[in-house]
Amino acid sequence: MNILAEKGSKGSITKEAQEWLCYYGFSLVIDGDFGSVTEYMIKEYQKRFGLPQSGKIDERTFGTMKIPITRIKNWTFNPKHHIKDNIITYALFINSERPREIGGNNCGPFVREFTGGNDGAGWLWCSWFVTYVVARVYDQLNKRMPIKRSGSCDVVVIDAQKNKLFIDGKTDKPEPGDLFFTRKSNDDWTHTGIVIEANKDFFKTIEGNTGSGSERDGDGVFLRTRGYGKYDFVKTV
Repeated sequence: MNILAEKGSKGSITKEAQEWLCYYGFSLVIDGDFGSVTEYMIKEYQKRFGLPQSGKIDERTFGTMKIPITRIKNWTFNPKHHIKDNIITYALFINSERPREIGGNNCGPFVREFTGGNDGAGWLWCSWFVTYVVARVYDQLNKRMPIKRSGSCDVVVIDAQKNKLFIDGKTDKPEPGDLFFTRKSNDDWTHTGIVIEANKDFFKTIEGNTGSGSERDGDGVFLRTRGYGKYDFVKTV
């Protein structure tokens, strides 16, 4: 088995493995430096998952660590289902993999997957997450995505207005599979998510870069329930 990193190694493989160790509950400092603590935690990880306890990051060990991302990337869509149903199903599946920031604000392998390889404090990713979901559905169904792939809520909404996909939340309500946007003013939106259920008085969502008690800039993907009022919506079809 090819060894990717071992005690004494430094670099991106070690750093990503440390991130995944934290995801699985093996807490340690993420510094890209493969020392005794990382070696011990790798052995503990390998023990838990029935792998040879070498303490080294081989291809098999690294591959099992990344299974949540692999499953997200390899999700198969049903062409017989409506696009919005696929968007909801895919978002629910991603949520089941417990995507979380790891190693700092807006950091970690999930953030990099949603943003196209970027992370760090400046990479607010709520819009990156929802447009990732929509883009993946449209790409796999070989259809043109009707909204922009962007990390900016404003860019997505303004583009939707131009393409007559905008729903003014003051006068109308969304359908499941549409996107919601938190309205700060008439030309500024600060957060977004995917509507998975729309009721008379409230709607349910899946959102990235949020938390159970935070409006935005949280640390993961969560299910939320919101009342109408300060939100606008964008059609995904």
